[in-house]
Amino acid sequence: ASNGVAIRAWLAWAAVDGSPGMRDFALRSIDRVWETSFDKLGVLLRRGSLGEVMTWPQLSDQVEMGRALVYAWRMCKRTRDLERAVGLGRVLLAKFEDGDHGFMTQARPKKDGTIKKAPCDPAENAAAARFLAELSAATGEPVFHEAGRRALDAFEKGQGKSRDGGLAADGALALRALLTPELPAMPAWRAAAPPAPAQPRVLIIPHRR
Repeated sequence: ASNGVAIRAWLAWAAVDGSPGMRDFALRSIDRVWETSFDKLGVLLRRGSLGEVMTWPQLSDQVEMGRALVYAWRMCKRTRDLERAVGLGRVLLAKFEDGDHGFMTQARPKKDGTIKKAPCDPAENAAAARFLAELSAATGEPVFHEAGRRALDAFEKGQGKSRDGGLAADGALALRALLTPELPAMPAWRAAAPPAPAQPRVLIIPHRR
């Protein structure tokens, strides 16, 4: 989740002046997350320094990296970024959604292959709605928009009578994303600087008496 947020920030910073260096750092970060955290079951997992799985698949990880992937695709047009985002969107629908209750915070499989019930956090459902709205805008697939609408409905139910201003803002941003998704245009990236020329090799002959 934290990498997803950071990658979006790096891309936004890079777009200010079309910096190819910062852009490429963000894209390498995406690829690194995929190398270390993507599992063959189609989810992102948190792993330790030895590659061990630290916890069950978390909703926030799929959502924040999914948003970073859509963002990267719009700004850099790498096909694999959108393909990865679509995969995460489908995983949300298949493994994390709990009917009218919204999206569960984690997807812990049971022995029979079904997913164990977990809490549905309002703020995480608002974030999921934003991701699915942006993914629908990128792909034109209404199934993601419909799922985002369900997530927002669940968020509103889960929020209840809360007066938390932060939660209200989450809901407002999710609703705006569903109505008019705001995705960045592709910046005018500057050309990468040519590599520095190799320094001439100097042969040093030791002085002998």
